[in-house]
Amino acid sequence: MNLSSTIKVSPAACRSEMILFILIFLDFDASSWTAEVPSSVSGLQGSCIVIPCSFNYPEPEKKPSKLTGTWFKNQYDYIYHPDSSNVITDYRGRTELVGDLWQKNCSLRIDRLNHSDIGPFTFRIEIEDHTKYSYINDKVSIAVSSPDPPSLSVREEVKVEEEVSASCSVFHSCPSEHPLFTWSHSGTASVHSQQLAKGHWEVTSSLNFSSTITDHNQPLICTAAYRGGKMVNSSKTLNVKCKWTTPFVLTTLFGRFTLSLLARETVNARHSIEFRGPLLNSSSIGF
Repeated sequence: MNLSSTIKVSPAACRSEMILFILIFLDFDASSWTAEVPSSVSGLQGSCIVIPCSFNYPEPEKKPSKLTGTWFKNQYDYIYHPDSSNVITDYRGRTELVGDLWQKNCSLRIDRLNHSDIGPFTFRIEIEDHTKYSYINDKVSIAVSSPDPPSLSVREEVKVEEEVSASCSVFHSCPSEHPLFTWSHSGTASVHSQQLAKGHWEVTSSLNFSSTITDHNQPLICTAAYRGGKMVNSSKTLNVKCKWTTPFVLTTLFGRFTLSLLARETVNARHSIEFRGPLLNSSSIGF
């Protein structure tokens, strides 16, 4: 009796198993080629924008000696290349790779943003003595717009000599050069900036001052000036009220009565109304 047996496998089954193995291998390998970049970002005309980007790739057995990162649109029309002669004319001198490729950061800055900079744009990595890869499934587009007026917050009804706190906020896309603020009123100003999602930042200017009677019915104006010369502003009108500190007092002076109103403004001021009349028995009447 022959104890050995032979397993026969058809050629079709072999081919199927081989194809399955190749697909699994390719899927595993391709999963290492990933990029994190927003599908769209918003920027302001005339300003700059930074597109946040990070990427990953299969680690080669030997550490590469050189990494080259590029950005392109369409069929390899380079908007950024370390050799500027390869960059198309519209973007030459306006783009900069601000990320560190060795840290797998591919963030791109575009200066003097205009309405034609809509994309979509794709990042490409070239690993010397290894391979090249374009992250065509992770493209980014840009929506270019004009800045909105600032968001101005202040308590509009105040009293004389009361401390006034105002804040003025705008959004922007250029972290290295945020908008510059000016106020129509003097005081102590400070600026605070915070990063938001998808390459956006918010910057806020705060102003503190002491109100005076001359501020009444005057506009408090906040102006934000963006890189490229664009300026926007918002305003609110202050309603300043006096602080009365004494009741009305009626006094006699040589047969003439003087009605004195005392009010606190920036300085103590006395407002008088004089009239003639009969003498009163009391030298002063308060009410």
